[in-house]
Amino acid sequence: MILWLISLPSAVLFCIISLITVAVSVGGLLMARPIARKLHRGTDDETEFVGSFLQATSALYGILLGLVVVAVWSDYKAAEDMASREGAALGAFYADVSGLHEPVRGALRAVTAEYVNYTIDVAWPAQRLGENPLESNVYVRRIQGILQAYEPETAGQTSLHAEALRKMNELIELRRIRAEMLGAALPSEVWGVVLIGALATLAITWLMPHDGLALHVFLESLLAMYLALSFFILLAFDRPLVGTTAIDAAPYVLVRDRLIALDPP
Repeated sequence: MILWLISLPSAVLFCIISLITVAVSVGGLLMARPIARKLHRGTDDETEFVGSFLQATSALYGILLGLVVVAVWSDYKAAEDMASREGAALGAFYADVSGLHEPVRGALRAVTAEYVNYTIDVAWPAQRLGENPLESNVYVRRIQGILQAYEPETAGQTSLHAEALRKMNELIELRRIRAEMLGAALPSEVWGVVLIGALATLAITWLMPHDGLALHVFLESLLAMYLALSFFILLAFDRPLVGTTAIDAAPYVLVRDRLIALDPP
C-alpha cells in the first residue's frame, strides 16, 4: 500500500493526503459539534481553558512533528550524499585503472562501463520500485576477479593497482549501504504516534465553542492542510531510494557522460 502511494506523482499523492486529512477533520467536527454544544456551558473561563489547552497540545505536537520531519529530511540528504560519493568512487576507479597495462586496462574499463550502464538503465529504475536486482553483483565480482589476478610489474603500476583496489572496496561498501537504505523507513510506532497526535489535536479543535459553522469548517480545513503538508513530506521522503521523489542516478550518469563517453574502453 505504501509503495503504491509513493509511486504516484507528487501532486496526486499530495491531493490524496489532503482530501483524506480534510475529510477526517471536517467530518469529525460535524460529528462532534452536537457533543461540544452539550459540554460547553458558554462561560468565558471554559472557552479560555479549551483555548489554552489547545495551544499547549498544539505546541507539543508541533515540536514532535517537526523533529520527525527533520529526521526524515536529514536521512534523505544523507542518502543523496551517499549516492554522490558512490559516483565519485566509481569515477576515480575508472580513472585509476586507465593507467594500467593492457589487456587488464581494457578489460576493467569495459566491465566498468557495462556496470554503469546496467545501474542506470536497469538497477536504478528497479530500485525506485523497491527492488534490488542482484545482477549488478556479477559485474562487481568480475571486476574484483580481474583486479585480484593482476600482478603489477613496476612501482607505478603497484601504486595504481593498490589505489584501484581501495576505490573498489569503497564502492562495494557504499553499494552495501545503499542496499540497506532501500528498505529503511520510519517505524510503524513513529507513524502511530504522528497520526494519533494529529487526531488528538484535531479532536481538541472540535470541542472549541463557536457558533459560526462555516468559519469553523474553514479553520478546520486550513489546519488539516498544514497537517497534510507534513504528512506529504514524511511519506514522500521517508524512503530516499524508492518512489517518485527518490534520488536519481545522476552521479552514475555523470560518470558515463563526463568520463566514460569521453574516454571509452
